[in-house]
Amino acid sequence: MQAFSAASNCVVRDSTFVEVNYSGDNSTALRILFDASIPDAVHDSRAQEVATKYLPKVPCEGIVDQITTCIHQSSAPFSLVWHSGPKSNLTHLCAERLSNQLAATFFFSRKCHLEDPRQFFTTIACQLAILIPAYEALLEARLRRNPSLVSKRLEVQFRELIEVPFRQLERAHEIGTQNLILVDGLDECDDLHDRYEILRIINGSKGKLPFRWLIFCRSDVGMRRRLAGLNSVSANSWELISANCYYERGRALALKAPGIWLSRGRGRMKREYCYVLFIGLVSLFD
Repeated sequence: MQAFSAASNCVVRDSTFVEVNYSGDNSTALRILFDASIPDAVHDSRAQEVATKYLPKVPCEGIVDQITTCIHQSSAPFSLVWHSGPKSNLTHLCAERLSNQLAATFFFSRKCHLEDPRQFFTTIACQLAILIPAYEALLEARLRRNPSLVSKRLEVQFRELIEVPFRQLERAHEIGTQNLILVDGLDECDDLHDRYEILRIINGSKGKLPFRWLIFCRSDVGMRRRLAGLNSVSANSWELISANCYYERGRALALKAPGIWLSRGRGRMKREYCYVLFIGLVSLFD
């Protein structure tokens, strides 16, 4: 026997041998998805915890309240929050506030090298597979049959890995209560065309999936122009104003946002950069 090929002075009598095969991966689907994902882009990853330490902190609680209220009251499946100015901890605060509703998250960041759009839908799918066992089972069959799905173009990835499986699950009533997918920094996605494609694909899925998308994107003229080509753009918006703010001779200049406080250095003028909190909630629907 091969198992005893190197044995000596060994006698085996009246024995029954049972072959047991162990696999290191219980789920082929999860392994394939994980390898094609960016775990550091998930909001509660260690990388995001470190990144938030270096993000400017602003008094955002009122903004978070408004966003979460709109999310709860709106029936739109897709909400896009435009903002301008430097990156902040606003989206992380929203993720914390809405944590019991989150199904998946993705935080784009050029600084942290989290800008590859090819791994966007796979990262979302991986989180959903961990959250919903019935969905993982469907992906198991799909990815065993065709592992290359994770390397297809964005539209095919979305259709084959997310849209089609969840239609099947909806018919079987196997969807959980966590249904919010939060995306931050879409403007830091590697390519303008891919940013538009992601929005176009998600917008096209409205009414077909049991999820609501909340997407944060820095105001982008090119993106706005391209979105204008979608006939289904409608704005339910509010504005929180601010600008570059600084102290000069003890006097605050260009301070337009209430609730943003400036401080001076000890006995000398100090320039402070404050947030441009120009936020519009844009819902895309027919």
